[in-house]
Amino acid sequence: MDRLPSGMETLSLEGKQSEEQPDDRVNPSNQETGSVEPVDLNCVMIEATDSKEKQQSIIDQLEEAADKGVSIRDLILNKSFRTIHESGRITLQSGLQLPLISTLVEFSVWTEMGRVITETELTGFLRYGSETTRLQTLLFQYCDLPSLSASTEVLGGIRKKGVEVTWVDTAHCLDASSGSWEMDNIDRVRDYCKAGVAMYKHWRKETQELQIKMLQFASENEVGASLLS
Repeated sequence: MDRLPSGMETLSLEGKQSEEQPDDRVNPSNQETGSVEPVDLNCVMIEATDSKEKQQSIIDQLEEAADKGVSIRDLILNKSFRTIHESGRITLQSGLQLPLISTLVEFSVWTEMGRVITETELTGFLRYGSETTRLQTLLFQYCDLPSLSASTEVLGGIRKKGVEVTWVDTAHCLDASSGSWEMDNIDRVRDYCKAGVAMYKHWRKETQELQIKMLQFASENEVGASLLS
């Protein structure tokens, strides 16, 4: 991302340490002190394999950063979300709730390979994004996403904020006016094809058609692509 919003900070929540001050941070697994390593606000990942205690610590630090107006460059949910309500309420696999982190700049959702996201879940993520103050990109990967009706109310909030909703698996972006997925960036297609194109039999017919359309576009522009089994 080339441009960062004003107010972007990458310091720890406690502020900048002097060079003379010792760094007494410890590993999250330190059972003796119970201390937890501060998160790097440039890229925060909540993984399904994280302990519930570690996830809670990350959430607490994210909330503290947001309360102080500190921007979080990227928050990644790595196979860690269980459900999301249409209202935007996110429940992790651990059972913890992920509150609204208002100062997110990029929000990435990496699901289990081939997971099918429902219209309700997509609407929930869009609502979550529309209620943040600095979000620029909402990114989905490893999943199947639906289109939305153009009358879906939450699209207006995404459109007003100018949030780019990217579906990495098809190299498409959500058109916030029509609710459909559009492909208009050859560089995005080139990057995706380089990594390999995934096809899943249980994905929606519409998604498979998007994949075929993308491969045709790649071929027309002499972009090589490989299929992942």
